[in-house]
Amino acid sequence: MFNLLLSYYYVDIWLTPNPTSRALPVLTYYEGKTIKINKYESFTGDKSKVDSSYYSDKAPFSSLIVYPAYVLYKKLNFKDLPDTLFKKHRIYIWEHVGMPDGRNFLLPKIGIIMMLGDFICGTLPFVIVLLITFLTTKNNQTNGPPIFLLMIAFYGTFLFVYSGTYNGHLLAGLFLFLSYYFIKVNKLFLLSGFMLGLGFATEFPLAIVIPIWALQIWINERNFKNAFLFSIGTLPGILFILYYNHYITGFAFKTAYSYVAHEDYKGVTLLGFGKPNLEAFWGLIFSKFRGIFFYAPILTVMFYYLLKNYKSQKDSLRKGEKNNIIKSLLKNYLFSITILSVLLFSCHIMWYGGWAYGPRHLVPLSTLLLFEGVLFLSRQKYSTYSVVIFGVIGILFSWLAKSTRVFMLPYNEQAKQFSNPIFELLIPDYKAGKLNSNNLLTMFAEVKPETANFIWLFLFAFFTVILTLLYRKSFPKMEPVRNKASTLNQDKKKGKRYFNG
Repeated sequence: MFNLLLSYYYVDIWLTPNPTSRALPVLTYYEGKTIKINKYESFTGDKSKVDSSYYSDKAPFSSLIVYPAYVLYKKLNFKDLPDTLFKKHRIYIWEHVGMPDGRNFLLPKIGIIMMLGDFICGTLPFVIVLLITFLTTKNNQTNGPPIFLLMIAFYGTFLFVYSGTYNGHLLAGLFLFLSYYFIKVNKLFLLSGFMLGLGFATEFPLAIVIPIWALQIWINERNFKNAFLFSIGTLPGILFILYYNHYITGFAFKTAYSYVAHEDYKGVTLLGFGKPNLEAFWGLIFSKFRGIFFYAPILTVMFYYLLKNYKSQKDSLRKGEKNNIIKSLLKNYLFSITILSVLLFSCHIMWYGGWAYGPRHLVPLSTLLLFEGVLFLSRQKYSTYSVVIFGVIGILFSWLAKSTRVFMLPYNEQAKQFSNPIFELLIPDYKAGKLNSNNLLTMFAEVKPETANFIWLFLFAFFTVILTLLYRKSFPKMEPVRNKASTLNQDKKKGKRYFNG
């Protein structure tokens, strides 16, 4: 409950291209039983034009899953949000494209759809991943209760920025996470495939994971049946997309994305993919512009201890055993898709994700990286200072984004000077009072945005302490883990399955 409040405290009802593109089919299907968005196409740049009709250019599942909630909302005769709610405070996000106040560029009638999408596609996936991670790590107490590590790891990253927003990234991340979890923990290969199929129906790039994991399951399990079950499980999601493609474009294997109307894609072939770009590869990993280590600083600590652990193991192994480590990496489900995902998006013309906070295309992958990172660190003796320093930096970065522009960090020609958006855009915005008023206290209790922002920081600290105390009360006699190696040896004797990290 605490985390639901923290991650839904900031909501997104701005008329931004990506969320609006997902919300409009919900509205048009409710109003006229059509997914054509012709009536409202001028309200989003993220659209496709097929013949004379306009459609959302997004994978459809994030719209499909919100539609029943919107129908229920309307059947219960709840009131729509009043237009005045959208225009109480100035909106600054469009000032770099010549619109100093965005209050006149709104579509209030999709406000409820946006808020439902914020919760279903942003908040719920974020909290579910966090909860499962906690349940997996709750017995590990090398440096005390893992609550602080867990909270700071998730809220101090760009994943938190996308919670409470109607994007497909966290929903796709949840499906990818569940698919991974079912493979590694429960060996439920059919269900794992089904979840990954839903992930593909939410974000098309997850298609690359399907053949890779099917092959690895075959190799790792030494059982063709398990790989077959996994593959069969993906079919509902795949068949749904094939039907959806045929309905819109007339071709099962041609997506609406092939008809994108956005100016940046004019003349672009192969859906914007080309050769790997070294600048993009660096930008996705290390840059201050979109680098994953910059927008999820806690990953730096996790990676450091992973390398340290690997080096200590490598130094104690013979040559033949060292080769086994390399083979195990190639068989590792997370390692394979981490490398391939970064390579894939470094091949894309818009690798930086357009207007975005951090490497948004890597959100689904990052749910797995944080899960394994928290699990790994919770078994190690690590420096509490390093976790606090990098974690607090991440919290401040994500809080600054939530307090100002959320994920609407410009990239266009007029805004190329923002190579470091945190220091060159968000901090100056905060100092200038250009604040985001889309938080529950400001919207429904008329608390000033600057006050509401600090209340979130207080609530985060307060809930973290409360959860830690509740943990100590619930697990008072848990013995701390001595080290990873001894724990794994003990658990092998008990016949338990553990992650490879």
